[in-house]
Amino acid sequence: MVNRGSRCEIDVFPGRPLDNRLQGNVVDICPVGSLLDKSFLFAQRVWLLANTPSICPACSTGCAIFVDHNDGRVYRLRPRFSPKVNEWWMCDDGRFGWKHVHDERRITAPFVRDGERAGPADWGDVLELIRTRMADAVASHGDSAVAVQLSPMMACEEAWLLATWLRKLAPGATLTLGDVPAEGADTHFPLGASAENARFTIRSEKVPNRRGIEMILAAAGGNVLPREQVWDRMSAGGFVAVWIVGGYPRPGWASPALVAGARKCRFLVVQDLFPSELTERASVVLPACAWIEREGTFVNAAGLLQPIDRAIAPPEGARADGRYLYELAGHTGLYTADRVREMMIRDMPAFGDVYRPPPAPRHQH
Repeated sequence: MVNRGSRCEIDVFPGRPLDNRLQGNVVDICPVGSLLDKSFLFAQRVWLLANTPSICPACSTGCAIFVDHNDGRVYRLRPRFSPKVNEWWMCDDGRFGWKHVHDERRITAPFVRDGERAGPADWGDVLELIRTRMADAVASHGDSAVAVQLSPMMACEEAWLLATWLRKLAPGATLTLGDVPAEGADTHFPLGASAENARFTIRSEKVPNRRGIEMILAAAGGNVLPREQVWDRMSAGGFVAVWIVGGYPRPGWASPALVAGARKCRFLVVQDLFPSELTERASVVLPACAWIEREGTFVNAAGLLQPIDRAIAPPEGARADGRYLYELAGHTGLYTADRVREMMIRDMPAFGDVYRPPPAPRHQH
């Protein structure tokens, strides 16, 4: 407490600055509301906000969170009680790292390039084009001529739809897991605690669903290769048709090896959030959704299958990834992640064990 009376201010202790990656939690635990988030200050009345339960995608810990939003716009993320994952906490990376969702550079409509001609396309036409060109590649060059790179930013249900569709079209097609970015080493809290004794961990793996995609690939079977081998084969002209899924929060995520390989593909589908070197080479560009705009499940580093709910709709002109993959795969009716997961459970019973945190305990006075 600095000064007194009407001049009193809440401040950090002299010589003890708040400089760790959990400092945003002081906003949640301040008992009198004196400590506030500058990025949310005066942005929205809290009673106007809807609170959608979700999972933080900033790392593979998979913290349970609330997405606070109103009128199609996100205003803040808050931690949600989850005794098996994050208790009441979340790191600053996740709390403040969602602003790309409303980035004006996002891809918002499907795009088709045919020789010198390029431009936006109707959703029905673009899906039929993909079916036709992929089938032509298989008919002309065999199953081994096509490949799909799945992204650890995808929901499990979306990855399953794309993988099973390709396996049905081309049983000998190649599947791979895309880039898994990592930064430094795992950080355990309290600081200095061992991994076994930590109450909270910020993981170096900066994707939410690597383990989930690996489960999908294992169940798909067949030709599943490390991404580096797939890129080398692409560079050697070994694939005629390739589908690459991105969805990472930062533009320019693709490695030089992937970009070089993509240049050798005759038919390239790129599903991503932002324009890039890959989309400039793509025959078809599909807008990807941010996790806030999709429903499904993620599998965290501890192997917990956790649900994500859609908080807001995709940008105008775009569609939820699961919706167009559901249609592409030939399924009819309304797309829901629960419906797809029911189909997945037939071959992968583990996807029936969804972890939903209990209600937060009420404190007794």
